[in-house]
Amino acid sequence: MLSLTHHYTFNDGDAADVVGGSHGVLRNGAIVVDGAVLLQNTGVTSGQASDVQYVELPSDLLADEGSATLEVWYTSGGLPNWARVFDFGEEAGDSDESYLFFTPQSGSNDSRAVYRKASSAETVASTASTDDGQQHVAAVVYDNATRYLRLYLDGVEQAATSLGRSGLLGSVNDATNSLGRSLFAADPGFTGLIDEFRIYDHALTPAEAAANAAAGPVVELLPGDYDRNRVVDTADHVVWAASYGSTTELDADGNQDGVVDAADYSIWRDNLGAGEPDPADQILINESLTVDSLSSTVIELTGQSELHISHSRGVIVNSEVRLNSPDAWLFLHNVKPSNVDGVLLGQLRVDGAPALPGINLRIVQHGLGAVLIPHSVGFEPLEAFAGMHFTGESKTFEQYSYHDSPGEFGVVAGDLSSFKLKRGYMATLATQANGGGFSQVFVAQDYDLEISILPTGMDNEVRFVRVLPWRWVSKKGASDISPVTLDAAWFYNWNNSAQSTLDYEYVPIKQQRYWPGNPTNNTDVTHWLGFNEPNNPVEDAYTSLGNGSVDNAVAYYATMQTTGHRIGSPAVTDGGKAWLYEFMDKALAQGLRIDYIAIHNYQANHSATSLKAWLKDIYDRYHLPIWVTEFNNGANWTGNDPASNAANAAVIDSFIQMMDDTPWIERYSIYSRVEAVRELTYSDGSLTPTGVVYEANESPIGYTQEIAAPASAAGGAIAQLNFDGDTLDSSGYGLNGHAFGVPRFVAGVSGQALEFDGVDDRIQLPTGVASGDSFSFAGWVKWNGGGNWQRIFDFGKDTDSFLFLTPSNGSTMRFGIKNHGSQQIVETTPLTVGEWTHVAVTLGGSQARMYVDGALVDTNNAATLRPSVLGVNKNYLGDSQYAHDPSFNGQLDEVLFTDYVLTQSQILALMSGNQAPVVADRDVDGGSVMVGATYSFPLASVATDAEGATITYSIAHGPGWASIDSRGVLNGTPNGLEVGANQFVVVATDDAGAVSYAVVSVEVNEFPPFAFVTSKSGLNTVTLRGRPPARATLIADRIDQAMLLVTQDGSSPRDSTDLSVEVEHDDAETIREADDGPLQIAFAAF
Repeated sequence: MLSLTHHYTFNDGDAADVVGGSHGVLRNGAIVVDGAVLLQNTGVTSGQASDVQYVELPSDLLADEGSATLEVWYTSGGLPNWARVFDFGEEAGDSDESYLFFTPQSGSNDSRAVYRKASSAETVASTASTDDGQQHVAAVVYDNATRYLRLYLDGVEQAATSLGRSGLLGSVNDATNSLGRSLFAADPGFTGLIDEFRIYDHALTPAEAAANAAAGPVVELLPGDYDRNRVVDTADHVVWAASYGSTTELDADGNQDGVVDAADYSIWRDNLGAGEPDPADQILINESLTVDSLSSTVIELTGQSELHISHSRGVIVNSEVRLNSPDAWLFLHNVKPSNVDGVLLGQLRVDGAPALPGINLRIVQHGLGAVLIPHSVGFEPLEAFAGMHFTGESKTFEQYSYHDSPGEFGVVAGDLSSFKLKRGYMATLATQANGGGFSQVFVAQDYDLEISILPTGMDNEVRFVRVLPWRWVSKKGASDISPVTLDAAWFYNWNNSAQSTLDYEYVPIKQQRYWPGNPTNNTDVTHWLGFNEPNNPVEDAYTSLGNGSVDNAVAYYATMQTTGHRIGSPAVTDGGKAWLYEFMDKALAQGLRIDYIAIHNYQANHSATSLKAWLKDIYDRYHLPIWVTEFNNGANWTGNDPASNAANAAVIDSFIQMMDDTPWIERYSIYSRVEAVRELTYSDGSLTPTGVVYEANESPIGYTQEIAAPASAAGGAIAQLNFDGDTLDSSGYGLNGHAFGVPRFVAGVSGQALEFDGVDDRIQLPTGVASGDSFSFAGWVKWNGGGNWQRIFDFGKDTDSFLFLTPSNGSTMRFGIKNHGSQQIVETTPLTVGEWTHVAVTLGGSQARMYVDGALVDTNNAATLRPSVLGVNKNYLGDSQYAHDPSFNGQLDEVLFTDYVLTQSQILALMSGNQAPVVADRDVDGGSVMVGATYSFPLASVATDAEGATITYSIAHGPGWASIDSRGVLNGTPNGLEVGANQFVVVATDDAGAVSYAVVSVEVNEFPPFAFVTSKSGLNTVTLRGRPPARATLIADRIDQAMLLVTQDGSSPRDSTDLSVEVEHDDAETIREADDGPLQIAFAAF
């Protein structure tokens, strides 16, 4: 009798065969969650017998002859190639192997079933990859009657391949049978869910496969669970009510008596609430919590919330963590990603569902530990807007893809003007579709990145976007020694041949001009190293570039822009600074993007101080992060060998501590094989003293968060941060604040204020603030006391160049500005603890002033330093340029920064509760104008002032063809270069200096939007005066007739002002001009 012979439902929490009694075993931490097997094998191969999670099935499950069907429900996303859902056969190793397996993702990017008889070729049935984060059902059919191997997916036959003379199914010696593990040791283990597995002793028919797919896996239903979602709730009552009295729609027939009636209602009522999750012991809503570990606790995170767990073992025991929003993150600070096992995952829920790596959960390297992010495989982290300040239509962009065509850009094609990038991702934007032109990498490491105004040259010019997931990678790397041996966070191998793992990021290199190939489609790559020692005649980079030609190197680097990765400079030897400088100067002059500078150093007799000084020469020249990709304490060619490996270890320890403490050194990687006295491992692989020091070092995360400067403002740079529920700049200049961690908004002087915890809270502002010759700060400050040298703000580029305000340095509240020399200061008594105080500082005209509660308290008439000479790019509220200064503890409200000197009367008005002008609509349609025509648009009514103050208008951003007068009239004459969408950020400023803004959109047309009939010939032919687009639909509005449709085929010359077209209209009446004027015909491009 043909039948179902083996059935593994997993509904009882184990791998029992509920039909055939051939029970399986869950191995190595594989668990059952909600009736499905959860396997977590990221970075684990099938050959790692004690680590790979899988279901071990008994041998001899397949019939010796005849047909069979293996049917399985599974979910996976982001799998490496060749992971198996099931694999039946013999241990791999010789030509006598036989097997039958199914993988959702092969090396050819397809889903495939593979059958192999011993000593024969494989038979393959394949279709498109199903590694997409969705549940699928695959039925692999060995059809002996027709001699075909068939593959059904989701109930539909996708492939049928002839078996030829391959023999009976019994030719597969199914001695080793598994779910989630391959017979080939090098293949990865399966990561995802396996919901049900069935074996039939016959070939399923198309109708049977379709019916099984429609029915789905067997679910153990709760009484009253009429919608089959494992919870008895009000939705089940809806199902019952909709089918009450039915004898055919029986989903709500709880007692299975053939009719839906009152008895079934009673079943629902008596079981209402069954399956509901236990109430949470603690709920975090837009909060952050740090604990050592969790035990016997249910905690729920929603909104923007973070749970930080510091222990390395037993971090979550007999507990449940619910991540109920994309911004609810779990940080395991001392648990490596590879140690986030099935037991731990079994205690996590994502929006009520099991946590599934690669499907609804990212497990990501984060310093010494991991962060668990509830993002699905299809999460689209980038939202781009057609207008500045997030106005106009928007489009989200998926990860990994090369978005390089108008179709990919959709509604923002040619109009991308602002964007939001979610934390945990990087996005590369470029002005050419091949990734070239002007490009920039935006990294959202520490917060969501909200860019209201793009950098100079990018507004409406972006033609390339690529989004990649980000890792929080520590500085310490590896090169010639395995990252596992050195406990490094990243590694490279002078090639493009490896892959990142959960614990280590791989960085490929362009070793020389022609090799290796580009990492175009390696989804685990975010960075790319350049040529290796192109100034060194013994290296192939030197020879392939033509004797180390800098010009050839620069020319090739243009092609490296196309992958969308962060790109490093060529790594020169320690004697190659001149080559590096020539390369960088020429590359930057050509507009090429270099994101960091790679360098080697083997010079002997360095101290940590002298090595830092040597590296700082490079940093000071370009202000780009430094990667020291090869270094040691001298080398076998430098002489001056250390006395012993232990002596070498002490020097290396000082080097890496210096690099860990230097924020502009982003990464480093030691090179070992430069003489035994310097090596990190002995011949047996064990660590030398130098290796012990390097391996034990716990380096910090390397990347320092940056925010690109918005396009240069037409009227200067102002930042107005009201902190009423967000940290955005309300001035219109686009200098948005970005909060590290979870910002906390509390009651302030006016509306809400932002609270700083004194531990790690801070706000970062973009490059561009404090960039003028003058400067002012005004705001309300409530200081909670604490350590000296906290910062209210600190804008700088390092500890040599900055301007800052501290509530107390131990004796005074001080404002200071420094550029390598001594500080120029104004100061007064420290702020009163626990009280709101209005503080203002002005700088300009060689004079610095400090005001407290509106009163002038100090003046420095010799304050000659200007912010414009500092080049500040690390701009913080609540944090310092000095790593060891304490964080600000207190609250800030109604903060204003300007690039002009506020007067005392303005400061008094701001302090007295002055309200900024009110703009009713920030997205203003300014109409259209022809090239060469005069444009005028009144904006005086856009803003009103509650105090009745005079409002002045200015343009913060926008093309140069228009200006705005004192009456608020936007006017000008566009030229031919301005055709298309034009936007102006118009700022309304009151007498006190408070500001609001509106975004005014103006369409500049190259040709008239309509034409007039000038003559006619024949029944339906007219001549139009005007310049329509090359392809257009023309719509005629007859004054004396209904709408008429006019078409043009696009063949007419566009430089002709007279255009003959044929008119199609709704009757045979001769086209004629109206009595009161010419016929007007409107153009609409298509």
